[in-house]
Amino acid sequence: MALSGTQNQAAWETTAPYALFGDNNGDFNPWTPAVGNYTLNGTPYTGPNGAGTAGNPLRITFTVTNTAGAKVAAESLPLTEQGRGWRFFPNPSSGVIRIELEPNHTLPFTVDIMDIMGRSLLHERKESLEAVMVNLHDFLPGIYILTIRSKTGVVSRKLIKQ
Repeated sequence: MALSGTQNQAAWETTAPYALFGDNNGDFNPWTPAVGNYTLNGTPYTGPNGAGTAGNPLRITFTVTNTAGAKVAAESLPLTEQGRGWRFFPNPSSGVIRIELEPNHTLPFTVDIMDIMGRSLLHERKESLEAVMVNLHDFLPGIYILTIRSKTGVVSRKLIKQ
Protein backbone atom coordinates (compact mmCIF):
# COMPACT_ATOMS: atom_id res chain seq x y z
CA MET A 1 0.00 0.00 0.00
CA ALA A 2 1.16 3.52 -0.68
CA LEU A 3 0.17 6.91 0.66
CA SER A 4 0.89 9.98 -1.42
CA GLY A 5 0.16 13.62 -0.79
CA THR A 6 1.39 16.04 1.84
CA GLN A 7 3.22 13.10 3.43
CA ASN A 8 4.31 9.91 1.66
CA GLN A 9 4.63 6.36 2.99
CA ALA A 10 4.77 2.88 1.45
CA ALA A 11 4.51 -0.53 3.10
CA TRP A 12 4.20 -4.21 2.15
CA GLU A 13 2.06 -6.23 4.55
CA THR A 14 1.51 -9.98 4.29
CA THR A 15 -0.63 -10.60 7.38
CA ALA A 16 -3.39 -8.74 9.20
CA PRO A 17 -3.54 -6.18 10.59
CA TYR A 18 -2.53 -4.29 7.47
CA ALA A 19 -0.90 -1.14 8.79
CA LEU A 20 0.67 1.52 6.62
CA PHE A 21 2.82 2.76 9.49
CA GLY A 22 3.36 -0.68 11.04
CA ASP A 23 2.18 -2.27 14.24
CA ASN A 24 3.47 -4.03 17.33
CA ASN A 25 1.47 -7.27 17.78
CA GLY A 26 -1.70 -5.61 16.47
CA ASP A 27 -1.18 -2.31 18.29
CA PHE A 28 -0.94 0.24 15.48
CA ASN A 29 2.02 2.60 15.40
CA PRO A 30 0.92 6.23 15.71
CA TRP A 31 0.69 8.63 12.81
CA THR A 32 -0.26 12.26 13.06
CA PRO A 33 -1.08 13.40 9.53
CA ALA A 34 -0.18 16.85 8.32
CA VAL A 35 -2.97 19.02 6.95
CA GLY A 36 -3.43 18.39 3.23
CA ASN A 37 -4.74 16.09 0.51
CA TYR A 38 -3.88 12.40 0.36
CA THR A 39 -4.40 9.32 -1.79
CA LEU A 40 -4.05 5.83 -0.35
CA ASN A 41 -3.61 3.01 -2.88
CA GLY A 42 -3.77 -0.65 -1.93
CA THR A 43 -3.45 -3.68 -4.19
CA PRO A 44 -3.81 -7.27 -2.97
CA TYR A 45 -1.48 -9.93 -4.37
CA THR A 46 -1.71 -13.72 -4.33
CA GLY A 47 1.84 -14.00 -2.98
CA PRO A 48 3.74 -12.27 -0.17
CA ASN A 49 5.37 -8.85 -0.58
CA GLY A 50 3.76 -8.01 -3.92
CA ALA A 51 4.50 -11.35 -5.56
CA GLY A 52 2.00 -13.30 -7.63
CA THR A 53 -1.09 -12.02 -9.38
CA ALA A 54 -2.41 -8.56 -8.57
CA GLY A 55 -6.04 -8.32 -7.45
CA ASN A 56 -8.42 -5.38 -7.76
CA PRO A 57 -6.76 -2.23 -6.40
CA LEU A 58 -8.54 0.11 -3.99
CA ARG A 59 -7.96 3.87 -3.95
CA ILE A 60 -9.10 6.17 -1.18
CA THR A 61 -8.67 9.92 -1.38
CA PHE A 62 -9.09 12.10 1.67
CA THR A 63 -8.30 15.53 3.05
CA VAL A 64 -6.94 16.26 6.50
CA THR A 65 -8.09 19.62 7.85
CA ASN A 66 -7.51 21.41 11.11
CA THR A 67 -11.11 21.81 12.24
CA ALA A 68 -11.18 20.47 15.78
CA GLY A 69 -14.68 19.53 16.88
CA ALA A 70 -16.13 19.42 13.36
CA LYS A 71 -18.54 16.58 12.60
CA VAL A 72 -19.43 14.88 9.35
CA ALA A 73 -23.17 15.07 8.77
CA ALA A 74 -23.34 12.46 6.02
CA GLU A 75 -21.22 10.51 3.58
CA SER A 76 -22.66 10.66 0.09
CA LEU A 77 -20.57 9.23 -2.72
CA PRO A 78 -21.34 7.46 -5.99
CA LEU A 79 -21.36 3.66 -5.81
CA THR A 80 -20.26 3.47 -9.43
CA GLU A 81 -19.19 5.92 -12.08
CA GLN A 82 -22.76 5.83 -13.38
CA GLY A 83 -23.90 7.62 -10.21
CA ARG A 84 -25.72 4.79 -8.44
CA GLY A 85 -25.11 6.07 -4.95
CA TRP A 86 -25.75 5.69 -1.28
CA ARG A 87 -25.17 7.66 1.87
CA PHE A 88 -25.17 7.06 5.59
CA PHE A 89 -25.61 9.39 8.55
CA PRO A 90 -24.94 10.58 11.14
CA ASN A 91 -21.20 10.04 11.11
CA PRO A 92 -19.85 10.13 13.77
CA SER A 93 -22.69 8.35 15.57
CA SER A 94 -23.31 7.28 19.12
CA GLY A 95 -26.42 5.24 18.37
CA VAL A 96 -28.19 4.35 15.13
CA ILE A 97 -27.04 5.11 11.59
CA ARG A 98 -29.32 5.29 8.58
CA ILE A 99 -28.18 4.03 5.16
CA GLU A 100 -30.10 5.35 2.15
CA LEU A 101 -29.74 4.22 -1.44
CA GLU A 102 -30.70 5.92 -4.67
CA PRO A 103 -33.83 4.51 -6.37
CA ASN A 104 -31.84 3.04 -9.28
CA HIS A 105 -29.50 1.02 -7.03
CA THR A 106 -28.97 -2.63 -8.03
CA LEU A 107 -30.63 -5.33 -5.92
CA PRO A 108 -29.74 -7.36 -3.98
CA PHE A 109 -26.97 -5.68 -2.00
CA THR A 110 -25.15 -6.40 1.24
CA VAL A 111 -24.25 -4.19 4.16
CA ASP A 112 -21.10 -5.11 6.08
CA ILE A 113 -19.39 -3.51 9.05
CA MET A 114 -15.86 -4.56 10.01
CA ASP A 115 -13.62 -3.39 12.78
CA ILE A 116 -10.18 -2.01 12.05
CA MET A 117 -8.71 -5.52 12.44
CA GLY A 118 -10.91 -6.79 9.60
CA ARG A 119 -13.31 -8.77 11.81
CA SER A 120 -16.87 -8.89 10.53
CA LEU A 121 -19.33 -7.41 13.02
CA LEU A 122 -22.39 -7.18 10.76
CA HIS A 123 -23.42 -8.78 7.48
CA GLU A 124 -26.90 -8.25 6.09
CA ARG A 125 -28.31 -9.05 2.65
CA LYS A 126 -31.01 -6.64 1.49
CA GLU A 127 -33.62 -7.27 -1.21
CA SER A 128 -35.34 -3.85 -1.12
CA LEU A 129 -34.31 -0.21 -1.36
CA GLU A 130 -35.84 0.72 1.98
CA ALA A 131 -33.52 2.66 4.27
CA VAL A 132 -31.37 0.44 6.46
CA MET A 133 -31.13 1.28 10.15
CA VAL A 134 -28.07 -0.08 11.96
CA ASN A 135 -27.93 -0.04 15.75
CA LEU A 136 -24.39 0.74 16.97
CA HIS A 137 -25.18 0.70 20.71
CA ASP A 138 -23.25 -2.56 21.27
CA PHE A 139 -20.21 -1.32 19.33
CA LEU A 140 -17.26 0.06 21.27
CA PRO A 141 -16.23 3.64 20.42
CA GLY A 142 -13.80 3.61 17.51
CA ILE A 143 -13.39 3.48 13.76
CA TYR A 144 -15.17 0.89 11.63
CA ILE A 145 -15.46 0.18 7.91
CA LEU A 146 -18.95 0.24 6.37
CA THR A 147 -19.16 -1.58 3.03
CA ILE A 148 -21.98 -1.78 0.49
CA ARG A 149 -21.68 -4.54 -2.14
CA SER A 150 -23.84 -5.14 -5.20
CA LYS A 151 -23.47 -6.35 -8.77
CA THR A 152 -22.41 -2.85 -9.78
CA GLY A 153 -19.54 -2.51 -7.33
CA VAL A 154 -18.15 -2.34 -3.82
CA VAL A 155 -17.69 0.85 -1.82
CA SER A 156 -16.29 1.14 1.70
CA ARG A 157 -16.37 4.18 3.96
CA LYS A 158 -15.08 5.01 7.43
CA LEU A 159 -17.72 4.90 10.17
CA ILE A 160 -16.97 6.50 13.54
CA LYS A 161 -18.72 5.25 16.69
CA GLN A 162 -18.54 7.76 19.55
